[in-house]
Amino acid sequence: MKQLFNLAENLVMSRLLSNKAPLTHVGKGGILLLFCVGWLVFFTLGFLCLACFLYMQTVFNPVLASLITALVALSVILVLSIAFYVYLKMRQRALARKQEEMRILIQMAQEELGQEAVELTKNNPKTSVLAACISGYALGQQL
Repeated sequence: MKQLFNLAENLVMSRLLSNKAPLTHVGKGGILLLFCVGWLVFFTLGFLCLACFLYMQTVFNPVLASLITALVALSVILVLSIAFYVYLKMRQRALARKQEEMRILIQMAQEELGQEAVELTKNNPKTSVLAACISGYALGQQL
């Protein structure tokens, strides 16, 4: 029984604290819209780089203009990549903190309520089964 309780605890913890949704909950129209927006952003950034190159070509020679345009684009990409990396690391740390807090809370609840729950289950088996069914249904609706 203890092994089954530990297995259920691990399953619930992994489902509640994971940062991945079980389904995307996005319809086909939303995915198509995101795909189209992504392509438009890609082409817009390409035309922006082309316009920057053409403008710099009037000020500098073509080789230097293309080099400056490429360096500006690479530096913007580098800054955005570093910012995104830092954001992901901060998010992982916050998630790890929440997981540890939840584990400690579940451990404390298990230690304090474990014996009382066993006694209540032995004294009122039908009520215990009804409570387990209702809580399982509620948890199933949430997950």
